[in-house]
Amino acid sequence: MGFMSTMKPQSDLGRLFRKDVTSPFNVHLSVHEKGPADTEESVLAHCVHERGFLGDGVQRIPVREGRIRATLFLPPGEGPFPGVLELGGTAGGLLEYRACLLANHGFATMSLAYFSFEDLPKLLLELHLEYFEEALHYFQR
Repeated sequence: MGFMSTMKPQSDLGRLFRKDVTSPFNVHLSVHEKGPADTEESVLAHCVHERGFLGDGVQRIPVREGRIRATLFLPPGEGPFPGVLELGGTAGGLLEYRACLLANHGFATMSLAYFSFEDLPKLLLELHLEYFEEALHYFQR
């Protein structure tokens, strides 16, 4: 999706990522010939770019155990698999897209929310390392 970050969007998109990994992300692209300021632009070419996230056979398992709020992604086939504990940034919530994409390539991944999600703290004011330890123990099992 890197090439899209250099394009000029029709409206302010913010960051280009998808929260719902269960369905494809469709981006409508068009190339315009710009005319004078008071005329409409003509479309030279257009297409739809579809990016899938959840690959065939990848399991998406919501985790709500103890204090843990996460989603576990397991690749198809027999394990053991290398594991990645994925933490979102300072936007908060549960961001699954990176963990899902890694699972498509054979990694067992767990996307962990740690604030601004369900019953977790709303603001990132302090972190309790025991929460991450609890999540890591769950993931190892």
